Amino acid sequence: MAVLRRKGRRLVLIDENLSPPLKLAVLRLNPNIDILRIGDDDAPPLGTLDPNVLRYLNLSQRVLITDNRSSLPGHLEVDWAEGGHIGGLFWVRPKTTLGELAKIKGNLSHFPATNGIILPN
Repeated sequence: MAVLRRKGRRLVLIDENLSPPLKLAVLRLNPNIDILRIGDDDAPPLGTLDPNVLRYLNLSQRVLITDNRSSLPGHLEVDWAEGGHIGGLFWVRPKTTLGELAKIKGNLSHFPATNGIILPN
């Protein structure tokens, strides 16, 4: 799966549970990423429940970057069973530093994807 692009820009949504400065760090490394964080204009508001975030992702086809391993997997299964298809998913490992994560996101197109889930090599 290729990372989706709009006018040459990758489409990414950062979960609200991740650090707000992450968006700026990613943009410093790669200004061509079209990156939103939950709570930004044109993104779901803060506090949006997982099923509604997935509906947004189905429409926008953005890749979700999250560390939510507790509730999201069950909601993803329901979404997929109902025919949903998000642009991709990148699960952040615990204890990943802001710098490491920004570098990964800055090079997001270099990761292979399996069933819509982007996995680092």
